[in-house]
Amino acid sequence: MSRVQIILTPAGERLAVMPAEDYEALIAHADSPDEDTADLARIDALVAAKGRGKANPLPLEAMKRILSGEGPVRVWRDVRGMTQGELAAKAGIKPNYLSMIEGGERRGSPATLKRIAAALDVDMEELIA
Repeated sequence: MSRVQIILTPAGERLAVMPAEDYEALIAHADSPDEDTADLARIDALVAAKGRGKANPLPLEAMKRILSGEGPVRVWRDVRGMTQGELAAKAGIKPNYLSMIEGGERRGSPATLKRIAAALDVDMEELIA
């Protein structure tokens, strides 16, 4: 479901717009009786895969923030104790561009996300919501 567009309303509310078939697939998955089992299997697979790469455990509260819709770049930056300016400098991008990525206004090119991931010492996949 990578075809989701985030829209900010004048009141600051974040809305997600997606193709109807993606929405219907999401609802079908959510109604599946095996949803929890499948989710746990995916989590186990991710944990096992992490064992082969960098060890970057995400604290539970940070994980909850991402699951509630907060941008993973912002969450990881907070986990690493970095300011936007520090992360932008380390990634070689402008702070206002990082702010737009964190706020969901811009996606960031793969090359930019790779630099941000390197600066945060995480796999790039961790930054893709």
